[in-house]
Amino acid sequence: AAPLHVASALPPEDALIGSPAQLVDRIGEFAAIGATRVHLRLIGLDDLDHLELIASDVLPQLNGVDG
Repeated sequence: AAPLHVASALPPEDALIGSPAQLVDRIGEFAAIGATRVHLRLIGLDDLDHLELIASDVLPQLNGVDG
């Protein structure tokens, strides 16, 4: 549980959270204003199911996202 208490540099309203579709939509919003890359912070580095979900359901939808 210790990693859950590490403060994020981002304000809470800028957190990327939600379903894979919600993440894709939110990342698309960043792309629309000129972002060319995002960095996702995973709290539980041993949660491989979470990482696999991002890899299988989010990343493929981001190919070619340019706003």
